[in-house]
Amino acid sequence: MSFKKVRLGAAAEREAIESSLRQAEKMEAVGQLAGGIAHDFNNLLAVIQNYTRFVHDDLPESDPRRADLAEVMKAGERGADLVRQLLTFSRKEIVEPEIIDLNASVVEIAHLIRRVLSESTEIVTSLEPDLDAIEADRSQVDQVLMNLSMNAADAMPDGGTLEIRCFNCRIDERTSIDELRPGDYVCLTVSDNGQGMDPAVLSRAFEPFFTTKGRSSGTGLGLASVYGIVQRSRGHIEVKSGPGEGTSVTIYFPSAQGSPTKVLEASPPIGATILIADDEEPIRKFLKRLLERAGHTVIVGDDPHDALELARTATRVDLLLTDVVMPDMSGKELADRAGVLRPGLRTLFMSGYPEDILVAHQISIEGDNYIQKPFSGEALVSKIGSILGESFQEVLEVGR
Repeated sequence: MSFKKVRLGAAAEREAIESSLRQAEKMEAVGQLAGGIAHDFNNLLAVIQNYTRFVHDDLPESDPRRADLAEVMKAGERGADLVRQLLTFSRKEIVEPEIIDLNASVVEIAHLIRRVLSESTEIVTSLEPDLDAIEADRSQVDQVLMNLSMNAADAMPDGGTLEIRCFNCRIDERTSIDELRPGDYVCLTVSDNGQGMDPAVLSRAFEPFFTTKGRSSGTGLGLASVYGIVQRSRGHIEVKSGPGEGTSVTIYFPSAQGSPTKVLEASPPIGATILIADDEEPIRKFLKRLLERAGHTVIVGDDPHDALELARTATRVDLLLTDVVMPDMSGKELADRAGVLRPGLRTLFMSGYPEDILVAHQISIEGDNYIQKPFSGEALVSKIGSILGESFQEVLEVGR
């Protein structure tokens, strides 16, 4: 993170170092808090969101209660976003890096925010045709674009121009930037001609829980999460702003080799037999209901030992859907032992814990064998489709 550089005296430099240490301690404390509450809070949100969806979808289109339930689901999504923001800036959120075309992401986000901005706000995009790809988490890049764009719009209450630029740049000894190694980068700049920030506000722009929007309008985590995302992407962020001069935020992402990953919709098979293992009864109940609605056969273990017994005795099991952290037996241990009973059994792990807890339980978040709570029914069914794949029809015909 860079702001305007000034020459500091010894006392001022010492004060700046102490302030930086206090900031690091604050971020660490919030990160520990976020990691501690993430699991239980995500479990609660999973139950709230999915049961609300059940009722919402069962009501006729003309029923006015559908609108009420839609608001409940939106509130649940905002709660999930809040947990993600806490985990993001504390670097505990689970990320899935892939090769991304930043131009495409900008086009998509610009299309979305045009719907919510006032007519007096103009969006201008400037995209380099041969832009290099970047390697980052797609949802986090979208989060960066959305946060910066909405902050820029908020700084222009009477309208103005929001400009989003993407361009290639090279950092070498002549154009050196603190914290950046020489090399090729993809730059993202989000600018506005709004109110701007004075030096006092600018110095705290990325501080967690700091906001100038008031308690009812912001959490103070938007820019803090942007900072965390950029750091995890091995990038760098600079801010230029002044009262009445608008604000310009520039992010440097390292250029990546390879072609952008295409977003493919999995074709979810139906008719699979899925064994569920989770120590939370509300989670087991909504998963059973959700998957049966999707056309699957579901068997449920009340605890890991019961699930293991079902894996041994059931006529058929195509997929084990298990929580990671459970009493007496972890999801990884359950999957290993069930795999001995049924060689080739596929497993989908789920959890509301942050990445460091999953690593401690030997769970890889890469690939298709993991899904983060809270998740939607569509996301779960799609993930199952990715795991079972096209070969599942052959399994149906042959049996297991």
